Amino acid sequence: QVSYLPREGGGEWAVGTCIQLHESERHQQMAELLTSVSAAMVSTHSERAAREAAIAQFGAAGLQAAFLKEPEEPLAREALQTGRVVFGGPEQPIPDRAWLPIAGPDGTEVLALRGGGLASVHAPTLALFARVVGSALVSARMIAHLEAVGAESKRQLADTQLLLDLARITAGTLELHSILDAACDFLVRLLDVSNAFILLYDQSARVLRGAAASRDHREFFRTVEIAIDNPGVAGTAARERRPIVVSDTMDYRAGRRDLVDRFGERALMALPLISRGELLGVVVIDDTRGPRVFAPELIQLAQASIGQLALSVANARLYESLRQSYSELAAARAEMVKRERLAALGELSAVVAHEVRNPLGVIFNAVSSLRRITSPEGDARMLLGIIAEESDRLNRIVGELLDFARPRALSLQLANLGRLVEESVDAAQAERSPGAVVRFDLQIPPDLPELPMDRHLLRQALVNVLVNAVQAMPQGGTVSVRARLEPAAGEKWARLEVSDQGGGIPPELVHRVFEPFFTTKARGTGLGLALVKRIVEDHRGEVQVRTDPGRGTTFIFRLPLASGREPR
Repeated sequence: QVSYLPREGGGEWAVGTCIQLHESERHQQMAELLTSVSAAMVSTHSERAAREAAIAQFGAAGLQAAFLKEPEEPLAREALQTGRVVFGGPEQPIPDRAWLPIAGPDGTEVLALRGGGLASVHAPTLALFARVVGSALVSARMIAHLEAVGAESKRQLADTQLLLDLARITAGTLELHSILDAACDFLVRLLDVSNAFILLYDQSARVLRGAAASRDHREFFRTVEIAIDNPGVAGTAARERRPIVVSDTMDYRAGRRDLVDRFGERALMALPLISRGELLGVVVIDDTRGPRVFAPELIQLAQASIGQLALSVANARLYESLRQSYSELAAARAEMVKRERLAALGELSAVVAHEVRNPLGVIFNAVSSLRRITSPEGDARMLLGIIAEESDRLNRIVGELLDFARPRALSLQLANLGRLVEESVDAAQAERSPGAVVRFDLQIPPDLPELPMDRHLLRQALVNVLVNAVQAMPQGGTVSVRARLEPAAGEKWARLEVSDQGGGIPPELVHRVFEPFFTTKARGTGLGLALVKRIVEDHRGEVQVRTDPGRGTTFIFRLPLASGREPR
């Protein structure tokens, strides 16, 4: 980069700043250079002007360029014979010359480049550029011929340039909506029409859904759906897979007349969007200025542009499908790793729990014997009580580990949910903090039908949730338990909600509450809610959690009433 500064006494200093570009920036720099050269060549009106424009553009970038029809240089002849870009130059790490085979209007010639910045990694880009140069030279000669023909030829040239722009834009992105929106705008300019609309075909529903439209109607048209059996132009073009033309809509009453009136359409043309024999959708163009007879040449131009669009749409869908497949594969791998990790933890837990229970039995017996033999008082009695209490806590932890590692099969019997809730509440009340006033508010309809359930396991799940609710309110509060029937998907379900008035769960941790071994408690194992989720899902039910930080948490159980449902 060069800048100029004034010098005392007159004149200027030329200050040059050298910046070493990263590899990606070098690629971008080369791509931008080739794009500017291509644009300069395409904008010319003769073959000679195109060549001069290319040489001038390269010269401005510090590269010497020359078109050689019958080169004598061996590497240039090699480029002609092989049809590939050849690099060479003095013996140095980076070549300073490149020969590009060009398929020009008079056969094959070579574009010779010389200067810094050339590298073999640019070979694919330069090869693609060579094709563009050949096309540009052919186009330049064609342009000169078309200009001699007259105004109609100029119009065809503009159409060709628009088609090239359409191909460039649609090929430059794989995002479907961007492709379709750009295509609508280009079709309006290319075909000299008022609006363009694109509908994509949903094969499962047999409908055409609005996907893109000209700028003024874009938002509304995405809500449009047209059945493929509709007798209008879009449905007919999709069914018959051929262009459908309406020169005057005043004489045409079939199809979606509401859309014709909304857009003020006077002439219509619909063309099927087909790729590899598959119907992708329909493109509809209109003219609101008055009746119009679409010439055969215009229809052919529309079909050519839509063929390019169909290929871009198919590529975008393939890319989206591939990306979705990769996402699903990554999720499946993560789930597999998670399951293998949990299985290993479960096996380890079973071994540990089994080995811990034997010494626990000895400790229990020893504490009972010491109490019976010594009748301890004072500190000795307190210490024995601590040993007994901690041993009992350790025994409960071992029990949870075994329950998680070795889930037992369900034994379903019809039972009353209300009585089960009352039993669970009685068991949970023992977990209240000393001095804390915890009130239970039960709202269980007396006519709630019996459910198929394993009473022992479902009671364990309810107790775990109720104990969590009690422990979430160390200063006291109200635990609400509400039950009701809830129809869903043609079946009846029992819905049970357990709400507390505690501090709630941090939003960033809500999705982890049912993970095994995850806990925020200082003395918890993290298995309580994991067991709850397993037990409820084994009953073919669902469990969810809602939390409001600072106000409390609600656990929601949904259990099927149908006795014919097989347990998982």
